[in-house]
Amino acid sequence: MSQGSLNLIDSRIAILIRQCHEESYLHLFAIQCALYALEQSKCRDIYPDIEEGIKLAVMLSQKNNNENGIYIEIIIKKIEKLAASLDEEAFIYHEKCEENEKYYEKFFQARAVMSLLMCLQSNSAKAAADACYEAYHATNSYTELLIISEKYL
Repeated sequence: MSQGSLNLIDSRIAILIRQCHEESYLHLFAIQCALYALEQSKCRDIYPDIEEGIKLAVMLSQKNNNENGIYIEIIIKKIEKLAASLDEEAFIYHEKCEENEKYYEKFFQARAVMSLLMCLQSNSAKAAADACYEAYHATNSYTELLIISEKYL
């Protein structure tokens, strides 16, 4: 497993991810991180593609999917496009300086959507670490993410 995001998240969560060898638990943890971030950033109800992404993440985590690869790629592209769009909006507000509140709103939403995108990785440990990393940057709260990790890992 790549140490990238594992070295950047709370060490207590990183230990739980390293110790967990059940792929389904790791993917479930990743999904729960993303759901928490999406709720906290208040973007889940705003962007319809998010629900499709959540359904796809759950389906892929169960390893018993019969969806074709084209459908999966379409959903992944939609989520990638949404995250990039939110990042771009955040950057525009950041440049304006006087729009700090809007900058943070879009930045947190972009990180939450990236957390969801990270759930769609096939490597469950990487998905867990990357989704947690992005969820933290969407919420600034390792406290809740630690509670989630203790529950699902």
